[in-house]
Amino acid sequence: MGLDLVELVLEVEDEFDIYLPDEDMECLITPDDLATYIFNKFKRDSDGKCGSQVAFYKLRKLFIENFENKREELVPNANLEELLGDNIQVKWKRLQGLLGNKIYPTSLELSKKENLILLYFSIAVGAIFYYYNKDLIATIPITVISFFALFFLLSYFIGKEVPKRYKKLSSLIKYMDNNAISNIYNTKEKVLKKVIEISSEQLGIPIGEIKPHSRYVEDLGAG
Repeated sequence: MGLDLVELVLEVEDEFDIYLPDEDMECLITPDDLATYIFNKFKRDSDGKCGSQVAFYKLRKLFIENFENKREELVPNANLEELLGDNIQVKWKRLQGLLGNKIYPTSLELSKKENLILLYFSIAVGAIFYYYNKDLIATIPITVISFFALFFLLSYFIGKEVPKRYKKLSSLIKYMDNNAISNIYNTKEKVLKKVIEISSEQLGIPIGEIKPHSRYVEDLGAG
């Protein structure tokens, strides 16, 4: 795919909030082909057949734009901790904001080793309390309260592990907002008009010279 077509594809993806695989683009020879492809994607989404696919494309775009991930590493089974990488606490909070603060629990988790240390520490606190007060009934709630209080406090400040329910990138799809772009371009004619406008801008060709069945390479000189 030539540079002109690459820029055209990127602009189309941004405008319609979709992803165009290279193998599909090889079959889209004219603006009409491209408009039909896009409109059919919207139609399948409105029929409820590929809503998760559209949501995943939107999620992938969010990661590319905000966390500088590469498209090829953003697959449904990708490990979220690896995608966020260094400085994960800051990135986790940023991700929460981008997803409308829908993620729960809100904090990253402690490691198994840190949880074990915290448990031993809480037991030690309970033992010390019992040593001085000799009150077993009061010691149990003191131990439990100290554990959970420290658990939430430390998770907030030093937690670095993504909760198990969010280990895979695909677990975040359900938090993506519904794609409203398809409501704007609710007819193929509207999609085609916009595709021709984008083609004109990217290829430097007057709109009047671009016809629905003009071939991008042979007729419009896209390289």
